[in-house]
Amino acid sequence: MVEVDVDARHVAASKGLLKRVYVALGAVKLFASLPRHVSFISIYYKEEVWPCVELVKRNGAALWRRPQDCFEVEGYTQVRELPAVEIATRGAGWRAERLSTGELYVQYDRVFGELDACFSAYGRPCRLLLYGPPGTGKSYAPRFFAKKWGRCILVKSPGQLISKWVGETEENVHRAVEEAEKTNCIVVFDEGDVFLRQRFTQERMWDTVNVLLTAVQEMRRGGIVVTTNVPPHKLDPALLRGGRLKPVAVPLPTREMIETYAKLRGLQASTNVQNFAEVEDPRAVQTETDWYYMLHPVDAGQLHYVIEAERGVWTLWLTSPELTIVAIWFYYSAQGRQVWWVRRPQSDYSYVINMADEYGAVVVIDPLAVADALRFIKPPQRALIFAVAREAPFPRPVVKQTRLTYRNVEETVRDAVIKVKPSCRGETPGDVVARFFWNNC
Repeated sequence: MVEVDVDARHVAASKGLLKRVYVALGAVKLFASLPRHVSFISIYYKEEVWPCVELVKRNGAALWRRPQDCFEVEGYTQVRELPAVEIATRGAGWRAERLSTGELYVQYDRVFGELDACFSAYGRPCRLLLYGPPGTGKSYAPRFFAKKWGRCILVKSPGQLISKWVGETEENVHRAVEEAEKTNCIVVFDEGDVFLRQRFTQERMWDTVNVLLTAVQEMRRGGIVVTTNVPPHKLDPALLRGGRLKPVAVPLPTREMIETYAKLRGLQASTNVQNFAEVEDPRAVQTETDWYYMLHPVDAGQLHYVIEAERGVWTLWLTSPELTIVAIWFYYSAQGRQVWWVRRPQSDYSYVINMADEYGAVVVIDPLAVADALRFIKPPQRALIFAVAREAPFPRPVVKQTRLTYRNVEETVRDAVIKVKPSCRGETPGDVVARFFWNNC
């Protein structure tokens, strides 16, 4: 180690000289035989200058350096060039990104923001819980963003972790997290609900949850991403406390997102497709793919009524449930809000209500599901929930219309429906929407 004390007047000259020294040493590959953390020459003055050990670039521009404020030395600095990113299509609250290596991902802007922040944090840990219905892109997301940000990932399925031998499951989880931190990778626990459910509901998995809790708290770099098809409240609550795992909702895609995905992939999307997986494999399409549906936007022309309700829980006001759902659908769709329709009973409604609250969606609960759903409804922060029921312990929304009677409001809605009444073979957006809703062809 050679130390040289330099007067402040010679700082600039020292910096230039030091750069030339490092470049010369790199040219003769002198550093190739030295450990990367060893500094061959150090010059001390008011500011220290160091060569970059690691440098991440995209399109020639530096995104991250280690250490900070370092300079690149050919032959010494490890440079990673990331693939270029192209926004193939952009919609209302969502976009489609394509990498120069060919990977494609279509998702909501909110999900993009959370995953970009996680995978671009090279020097600090990130911890996410991706939850939502099947086929929405949760398992593919870590692979796409690892490629986008040049991160290594370790994907662990339940079959790779769970063992019949006592203590081996916990050891596998601990080893996976330890390896991720040592190599600064992100470990992905796919279908994590299999071994991360609430501890009092599965005696055998108590130690597994405890091991992961400890690992999450002690992690200093790398990351953990857990994907699941169940709502967060069914996992052990300690996993979500204190920001240990940040929940990120991945709801069903809109019809526009599905059609864009199919077009970019060179595939066809039938009218009853509800997620990306069904676009890839049409054999997976069912008559009812899920218990709630995303009603895609529709242009019904001018509607002669105003619904004064932005958030909260309300009872619907019309005598005909079918017309009521259409009224809600058309009105809030025109405002750019997502409209979700819970159309058949389900054992747990917290799943869709929590996701709707994150996205500020409008949820219409069908009369068939109202009785069960009322047990799970809590005051929403951003969502607007309508319960289709004659008698319910919720207020009714104020309805303003150009005419004076509710009957005339129904007539207005019926007129709007007739405007998009389907031609059974028509391919216009109105025909597709009306066929999807009325199913009368």
